[in-house]
Amino acid sequence: MTQPSKEATILSRSEEILKILDDFQARLDNRFSRSIKDEGKAEKRPQSDNVLDEIMDNLEQADEHLSSIVSFISSDVLPKIN
Repeated sequence: MTQPSKEATILSRSEEILKILDDFQARLDNRFSRSIKDEGKAEKRPQSDNVLDEIMDNLEQADEHLSSIVSFISSDVLPKIN
């Protein structure tokens, strides 16, 4: 019995991993996608189709806000203290 080549083994394993990742992504999308009843709720910002995308957007906004606070403290507050 011949062993498959390294390339064939890598390709086969990569395809298996991609299938697992696709399945995992589908499960996440199914679990965290917005339901129609959620879309009717009024918010200041528009909702994303996917809750995880919305969480990532919120984290990016929080990071930007934190960065501006640190910048303000570094440039305006600390020089006055010293």
